[in-house]
Amino acid sequence: MKNKGFMYVLRLAAILAIISIFPSCLVQIVGLTHGMGSLSKANKEAIVFEPSTHPDKLYMTTGSALREQLKEYKKSIVYRFRDGCSADVCITPDAFEIKCVEQGVTPIIVLDCLTNNALKVTQGKQRYGINWKYYKSRYAPIYVEKFAEDLTSGKYKENRFLVFEGGQFINTAETIEAALSL
Repeated sequence: MKNKGFMYVLRLAAILAIISIFPSCLVQIVGLTHGMGSLSKANKEAIVFEPSTHPDKLYMTTGSALREQLKEYKKSIVYRFRDGCSADVCITPDAFEIKCVEQGVTPIIVLDCLTNNALKVTQGKQRYGINWKYYKSRYAPIYVEKFAEDLTSGKYKENRFLVFEGGQFINTAETIEAALSL
């Protein structure tokens, strides 16, 4: 029985190793890597690694850089948005923005990984991507965790909604309703 578990882990490691050989996204598993290879040419051109206020650009930021920007707002909620998330806690960017604005909270969307649809549904909103180059990993689970730790100064708890007041991290919440009540 113990060999069965070991063999499962070994097969999983082999599959991940094979997938990592194809950086051009011949094999696309949304959320495994940053997704840059799957973007259209126009969307690739919209990705910038230097600060930009151009509404058609997506600035790839670091947690500490975003935390500095959050100092401008009395209260803000950062929503870690993942395109295709079907969990009950995942909401659309439009619903997130409406709920925050109704409560006088600044909504900030951070894309966990890049897809053409994620760029489309967040267009015109205050949004950022995670600078995977800074965190030295193209794998979403790794760079997302490092980003969240950086953003919260090491106080991160696994949730999609992160609440800040004046740039100070308050807490995370599993749902937007819980985040708004903090």
